[in-house]
Amino acid sequence: MKIILLIISSFLIIFFTQIYFNNISFLYLSDDLKFKNMNFQGIECINDNINIIEHSGDIFELIDNKLNFIASLLRKDAKTIKEKNSLVHSNSILLLNQNMLVSNALDKLSAKIAFIDYNKFLKTGYVSEDNYTNLNNNFDLKGTYLEMINFDESKLIFLITKNFDNNYSYQIYDSQFSDLICSVDMDESNIQNITWSNETNTLSVIKNPIKNRFGQINNYKMSKQDNCFKFNLDKKIIILNAMELQDYKKCDISNYFVFTKNKNSHIFRK
Repeated sequence: MKIILLIISSFLIIFFTQIYFNNISFLYLSDDLKFKNMNFQGIECINDNINIIEHSGDIFELIDNKLNFIASLLRKDAKTIKEKNSLVHSNSILLLNQNMLVSNALDKLSAKIAFIDYNKFLKTGYVSEDNYTNLNNNFDLKGTYLEMINFDESKLIFLITKNFDNNYSYQIYDSQFSDLICSVDMDESNIQNITWSNETNTLSVIKNPIKNRFGQINNYKMSKQDNCFKFNLDKKIIILNAMELQDYKKCDISNYFVFTKNKNSHIFRK
């Protein structure tokens, strides 16, 4: 009995020591919205409205806890099934004036970064072939993740890429995604998405500590370093939920968390 108590005590000491020195906090979420037979991959705050990106490429607006269809990222006029579905499993949408950037992550095919006229996209209801430009010609990448950063009165685009060996790279571009400014160092895995907070100058990496299980948000403080930037890990948040965390965004005064489990999706609002 004494040995068992000693083991338990040692475990608790190690556990709480890790929490203290790694600045780990825990978050419990309740009161979710469940959407059956839907596979949400991303969530965006566009014009102060929540937009949901479904695996199929369909984009919805969340209004009064219901989904209203906006448009589809399918290239319906493309010649092949592969081309038509090239933007499925999209995770991020950035608006650049009247245009948008879309990124996705695929298991077996190379990822895309699409440049699309946003108003034309809304008008047609899908991605027409004359409104599609692929900006990623690196066929070794299976995942791309984008976020707009507003830092020190400058707009920048943060890009994370993942190759087929599951190695990540981290790059910063100008606000139009035309020039690479620099590459930065980070050490992450199992990344699902990224988001930026203008209030705290914090970049959040959304991930799962165990593949496809539980949720974790690593918050990084951004600072200038020589001709580039530095990201220092500030805090880790573990979400006590055994489902797969896909994305997290703040919109207006609320935080929205998107999880998937089996064939269903869940949205938690806090």
